[in-house]
Amino acid sequence: MSVKTISRIETWEQLVARCKAVVTEEEAVGLLYSGMDVPYAGKYGGTSEERLTRVNFYLGGLKHVNEKIAATCGQLIIKRCLKELKCCLVGYDNGCLETTNKVLEFLQKPNEDLLKPPYPRFVSEYLLPLHEEWRHGRRPDYGKDKGHQLLQGSTRLIVRALCAWGLGYVLANDGLRPETIPMIKEFLDERGYETGKVFFKISGYGEPPADLSGTSGAEEVNFTAACAFLKLMFWVGGGFRAEFIRTIPPKHLAQ
Repeated sequence: MSVKTISRIETWEQLVARCKAVVTEEEAVGLLYSGMDVPYAGKYGGTSEERLTRVNFYLGGLKHVNEKIAATCGQLIIKRCLKELKCCLVGYDNGCLETTNKVLEFLQKPNEDLLKPPYPRFVSEYLLPLHEEWRHGRRPDYGKDKGHQLLQGSTRLIVRALCAWGLGYVLANDGLRPETIPMIKEFLDERGYETGKVFFKISGYGEPPADLSGTSGAEEVNFTAACAFLKLMFWVGGGFRAEFIRTIPPKHLAQ
């Protein structure tokens, strides 16, 4: 191979121009990966506008007619772009909410390849902090935070994305958002999952315990009996009502 000077892509504009000029799948995929390392023009890791421009570029690539290019864009959104999006402030950075909603739309129905490691970990690292901002707001403003208020309009997208990536457990953390119940049910209905199946898995199976001593033993006895009670009441006992004390009551029940 002859020795020749190899240039580098120095700006985002150069990267976009090269992407428009490619004629092979291999070159396009290589450029997509290279785009992640193109330096920002702005100081301190780039401006919010620069970061959102890059995220939106890869979101646009999801619709490419070439399946390999579209799949690469999806992989890079999860592995790299979600980190960029975490830096923007919903309510303060122009375009952040719009781009966030686009990403949440993308996360609704991930393809099978993206459900394999390491992608779920990257998604959880993005969605869980976003869930906290949606639930509580950023410190120190909490519920008064502008981003928190704007994210309420994205509730359905956030709930469904959490469910799609196996993070639905956080929605049951404290019972403060009862409006999410029909959204979770809608998600399960679309997947053809009968919610009653959960009750049939919690009791009726197991092994005789070897050690029931102490506090942990008493808890196991109580838990096992409670599971049997809930299953039988759901199955043949006419349903049940649960009574418990909430540390923080839902707003509609608070005095």
